[in-house]
Amino acid sequence: MPPSRIAPHAPVRAGNSQFGSPPSIHERLRQGTSLAHRDLERRLDLTGPALSASRYRRVLQAFYGFYEPLETRLRGAVTLALAAPPFELRARAELLARDLAALGMTSAEVARLPRCSELPEIASPAHLGGCLYVLEGASLGGQVIVRALAHRLDTPAGFATEFFVGDGARTGPRWKRVLAWLEQLAQRDAIDRDAIVDAARATFEVLAHWLQLRGVMR
Repeated sequence: MPPSRIAPHAPVRAGNSQFGSPPSIHERLRQGTSLAHRDLERRLDLTGPALSASRYRRVLQAFYGFYEPLETRLRGAVTLALAAPPFELRARAELLARDLAALGMTSAEVARLPRCSELPEIASPAHLGGCLYVLEGASLGGQVIVRALAHRLDTPAGFATEFFVGDGARTGPRWKRVLAWLEQLAQRDAIDRDAIVDAARATFEVLAHWLQLRGVMR
């Protein structure tokens, strides 16, 4: 299947200085990825009335197949001192594995799940920054999704939702640290800010394509 149709990228560049300070990297990332972000949320539709327990399980399986190999790649990049962030990388694939276990999958079954092989490129600090912007930002809406899941699936609060709960009350403070690091990264002389935005968009596109292949996108 072809990747999801996301509008061509129009680089978000700093405006004329007479109108004020150039936009922060967060503003550029938010604007540059807004279409891809909305498209993914709309087509995944985790808070809508059509969500079923079986579809939720398939969504978690697909997410595991994306996060597990990508997190391995990210850890390798940080080990090579590509641009090590001042915060620990979260092993969200482990949270997904625990949720799938709560839904009845054995560890052997989880280990056999298909893995995404066409991952976002992580070959520069800009690539790392753009990818982490997407992965870390994805946790911000977790609490909303958790409440919707408990209502739609008629399950106890917190059941099989460790991935979406994520860092819980620490999510906001962690996000501020991520944004501060991204701004520092973007200030480096050798960093192309447009490359950070392009990497974030590429991460959204690869994820959307993978979820489409796994049959969980609408």
